[in-house]
Parts: sequence; C-alpha cells; structure tokens
Amino acid sequence: MGSAIQDNEILKIYHLQSAASGFQKESAVLIGGKAHTAQDLGHAAEIYASIRKEYGGTGSRVRWSTPLAEFLDKEALELSSDVSPEEVIRLCSMAQVGLTEADYGIAETGSLVLESGPGRSRLPSPLPPMQVALLPENRILPSLISFTERYADPKESARLRDMACLTFISGPSRTADIEMTLTLGVHGPQALHVILIRDGSPIHVQ
Repeated sequence: MGSAIQDNEILKIYHLQSAASGFQKESAVLIGGKAHTAQDLGHAAEIYASIRKEYGGTGSRVRWSTPLAEFLDKEALELSSDVSPEEVIRLCSMAQVGLTEADYGIAETGSLVLESGPGRSRLPSPLPPMQVALLPENRILPSLISFTERYADPKESARLRDMACLTFISGPSRTADIEMTLTLGVHGPQALHVILIRDGSPIHVQ
C-alpha cells in the first residue's frame, strides 16, 4: 500500500514537471510569449520588477483583486468588484501593464485559461500593451482534453456557468490579414509574460 502511494506521488510530480516544461517550451518558442520560472513568490516579484524595467518601468498598472496579484504589485490599481465597468474600461485602456493570474495552463498549446468574474475583469488582458500572468505550476494541465474533463464534475460545471467569461490566451495578439505579414499587438497586448511559480507558495490562492 505504502509503495503504491509513493509511486502515485512520484508519477504526479513527474506529470507536473513534464507539463510545466511543455508549457514553458510552447509559450516561449511556439506561441511568441515569454515564460519565466520563479522558485517562490519573492523570486516572482523580482522577475516581475525586471520585466517592468525592461519596458521602461513607466505607466500605470492594473491588476486583478486576488492575493497573488496583490502580493506582486500592491501599488497597481486594483480592479475590485466595487469599481464600475466604465471605470474599469478607462483604467485598463490607459494602463501600460495588466497583471492577472491564470487559473490553468495547457501545456500542449502553451495556452492560459482565465476565469473572469468579480474582481477578475477580462480587460487587463486585452487592453494594456503588456500582460503579465501568474501561473502556479500545480495549475498546469497536459492537454485541452484534460482541462475539459475537469468540468465533468458537477461542482466545477456549476462554477463554469457562474463565470462572466472564460478566456483562452495563446500568446500576444497577432494578425496576418495584410499581405500575410505577421503583426503583433493589433487586437490586444503586444507582449505577454508568464511567470511560472513553483509549488509551495505561502499564499493560498482560490
């Protein structure tokens, strides 16, 4: 019995590590975003600061009203449920950086999954020129099929119906409509950074 449990734990860790490696490869190489690996929240804060510095470090920032986003950037404008939809649009359209979390990462496509709702507006993702998404490694799933299977559970299915929006993001905005020339940032952010956070974060995130 003990050996079986240990084997299962080892298998779980293997799958998490493989999925994380796959996500980083897909998002950094295939999709055009940049993935960064943080050993803990302190390291994640350092990476976030370096990303901002790389792009000049100026301009306003907006963030989700979640513990992880608050930890990384307390000074960013918090888009809580008390902020009116009109004000959210105004703040996000003026911001340089939109800081969100990712509820899931899909390794096979390098995609982020964002669940929108109170305090979790979808606008910090498409409106600012740069999106920074925080993704704990234990939220990475191997495939789209494994993601959809989660909603076979009645509780998860009910939660899905209550969401304002479910968004899949696979890199920065892009289009090749004009003369088949790929252009980034036409319909959304020009840059997407994903900070992968290793397990063991001291902050519990819902």
